[in-house]
Amino acid sequence: MDKIKIRFEKMTLKKAMILIFIVTVCLICALSSSAVFFFSHTQRELLDHRPIRIKNSGISSQMREDGSYNVYVDNSQVELLPLAGRQKVLYIGCYAGMIGLPVLFILTGIVMGSKIYYKLKIKKPVDELNRAIQNISDKDLDFTINCSSTDELGKLCSSMELMRAQLLESNKKQWDLMQQRKLLNESCAHDLRTPITVIRGYLDYMERANNNGMLVSDDISETISDMKEAAVRMESYVDCLRDIERLDRIPVNAGSTEVVQLIKEIRNTAENLNTSLKITVSENCKCRVICTDKLLLERIIENLVSNSVRYANDEIRIELSDDNTYLIVIVADDGTGFSNTDIDKAVTPFYSSSKDSAHFGIGLSICRILSEKLGGDLLIANNKNGGASVRVRIKK
Repeated sequence: MDKIKIRFEKMTLKKAMILIFIVTVCLICALSSSAVFFFSHTQRELLDHRPIRIKNSGISSQMREDGSYNVYVDNSQVELLPLAGRQKVLYIGCYAGMIGLPVLFILTGIVMGSKIYYKLKIKKPVDELNRAIQNISDKDLDFTINCSSTDELGKLCSSMELMRAQLLESNKKQWDLMQQRKLLNESCAHDLRTPITVIRGYLDYMERANNNGMLVSDDISETISDMKEAAVRMESYVDCLRDIERLDRIPVNAGSTEVVQLIKEIRNTAENLNTSLKITVSENCKCRVICTDKLLLERIIENLVSNSVRYANDEIRIELSDDNTYLIVIVADDGTGFSNTDIDKAVTPFYSSSKDSAHFGIGLSICRILSEKLGGDLLIANNKNGGASVRVRIKK
């Protein structure tokens, strides 16, 4: 029974409707034929058992040798009497049954066939779709659409489930983007406050000194120099902020890239860094050609290597590998590694554990944004033997 139900669920709506129609018609024909046969047989029985009347001239007799009589009836003298009142009503009722029951069977078959078709093929997917639409209208995407049918409505449920999952993923990305914007705004407000405070403090000092007649040329030169330095830092900070904003609008131009050529360009990038550090590049890729935006990938690797140069002691290692879905790039160094705070906040824009004012802490955040644009992600960790390690996955 379960196998029949499963096969019926997998049928298309058209085939299921035709099957139910054929079965319903067959049942109606069988029941109607049985009803007509039964009532016609009943009518024959009523007619066969009607009383008869024989005229006197229609009966003759003949004595047998044993003294008994043979009675002969002239059929032409036999008259069939009409049916009695009850029998007549029953006879006419048989006509009503022969007409009424088939009509009742047809109507019942249509209703029952429709109910069975609706219950087995339409009700569940429609209920799931209505529930999904209601949840989506209530902005609740934390649900699943369960429909085992593979017919047209089942495929529609599958498409709706796919749309729900994509919408949920889009909302999560939008939420993450809003959180990043919030952190970015908080970071801007925090980091811009320092140079603004410096400039404002110098301006207040110059105003007071000028009012008191104590402003001298040396003080003016020194103050202007400090204010210029603060203004340059503000300008650099705003430029970095603009660069991050532009990342969201950078188009992804995917194309075929040979892994050998990518390794060659990574080596060239490492050699152009003009560093005394030892930089080794290793590769263990099964796929020899990947499909991605090579320029964005090179920018990611360049940022990671440049970031490692600032913290490495003697060596930087660049490792390339892949799996069925991703190209994996690992850039590791032998420096002090990440602190617990760094691991939590290192990919946040404008976070930096370095006291060097020339760096604004956007390198890893740029790498994370670009890796996500290429369908991957970024993960930071510490090596077992010490030093930092950044792993980037890119969809190939």
